[in-house]
Amino acid sequence: NITLLLVLTVSGHAATITWTNTVAGIWSVAANWYPNQVPGAADTVVIPLAATNGAAVDVPYTIQKLILDGGNLATTGNSLDTLTVNGQINWTNGIMGCTVTNNGVMTLAGTNGVDYMLVALLYNAGTINLASGNLLINYCGYNNGALFNAAGALLNFQHDASIDISSNQFGLCDPPFNNSGTIRKSGGTGTSYFYAPLNNSGTVDVQTGTI
Repeated sequence: NITLLLVLTVSGHAATITWTNTVAGIWSVAANWYPNQVPGAADTVVIPLAATNGAAVDVPYTIQKLILDGGNLATTGNSLDTLTVNGQINWTNGIMGCTVTNNGVMTLAGTNGVDYMLVALLYNAGTINLASGNLLINYCGYNNGALFNAAGALLNFQHDASIDISSNQFGLCDPPFNNSGTIRKSGGTGTSYFYAPLNNSGTVDVQTGTI
């Protein structure tokens, strides 16, 4: 007797999946996306301007690429509501309101002068490029904004960017801003300001201008 063994291998293909719920909704509900599928580890996720009320991450997720284009990444309030991005993050506007781990290259490149609002933990294990605008860390009230730059990671100021805080935070609730990697000012001949107190155990490398 001859037995034939047929092995069928199904490989997943990367997709671009866009949030379509303009009222607010839960990440794990397929109907909130186009196409109607929950993003997977190989996928690109787009949170558009219309998502002003939030795409709420409800359990730990891993994706390849995130485009935050004016919408709101939110959370359900669970400490495990986290998003890991292994490839690229393009943040042009909007609010980052869930815990995000950046393992690749994150670029803040929206309208020059805009504040990108961070109201949850951003853990950088890769590279963050501040190409235009400023990063605002909000740690007051219900907000828990924090920035951790890990050992071996790079926070790169490509122009005269600053680390801002909300005006009502001064002297009241300073946000966590910890650096164990490298903070570099590689662009701009003016001054970059850290309004959030820096807890530094890494390197601050000023190649041009002033911090």
